[in-house]
Amino acid sequence: MPCTLTVHSSERRSTGKDAGPEDGTGGILSDLQVLHGGYFRSTWTVQLGSVQLRVDPRKQLDLMESLWVFLLDLVDVGYGEWSLYDGRDMLVFEAQVFGPDIQLEFCGEGSAPRFGGERLPQKAVVRLRRFVEQGAAALRLVLEQQEAVDSDFSTLPGLEAFAEDLKEIEAVVSELPLEFKERRSDSSVGSGRSLEVL
Repeated sequence: MPCTLTVHSSERRSTGKDAGPEDGTGGILSDLQVLHGGYFRSTWTVQLGSVQLRVDPRKQLDLMESLWVFLLDLVDVGYGEWSLYDGRDMLVFEAQVFGPDIQLEFCGEGSAPRFGGERLPQKAVVRLRRFVEQGAAALRLVLEQQEAVDSDFSTLPGLEAFAEDLKEIEAVVSELPLEFKERRSDSSVGSGRSLEVL
C-alpha cells in the first residue's frame, strides 16, 4: 500500500496580496506558505494505505515549517513529531526510525486517534526514503508554483539555501530501499490497531 504526501493546488482567480495575508510570519517556509495561499487554493493529502487525511493549509499556518522540521529530525536524529490540524481534531505523528523504516504512532485527543472525522489506526510502518522523498517533493512543488507566478519571490532571503537543503535531505536517504518486499497479510486497516504501509 502506498504512503504518499501530495499537494493539490489551483490558481485563484484573484491572486496576490489581496487574496491572502499581507505578510509572512518570518522564515522561508512560513513566508512561502502565506505567499502561496495568496495565489493558490491548496489541499494537502497524506495517504497511509487506504486511510486518506486531507489538510487545509489555511487551518494550519505552520504546516510546511512543521513538516520540514519533522523530515530533518527523522534524518538527523532518528525520531520526531509532526502534527496535523483540521480545524477540529489534532493528530500527532510520533515517529522513530529503525534502519530503513519509520515506526509511526498516531496520537489524538481521546482514546482513538481521529482526523477529519475518521478513526485512524494507532500504528503504521512506512519506508523512511519514501516518506522523505514525498515530503521534499511536496515542499518543492509549492516552491516551484510560487516561483512561476511571483517574480519577486526569487529574491526572498534563504530561498537558494533551502532548495539545496531539499536536495541534500533526499541524497541522505537515496541508498535506502523505497518499497517493502511484497507480502500477503490478512490484517485489515479497519481493525484500527496497526497498519503496515508499503
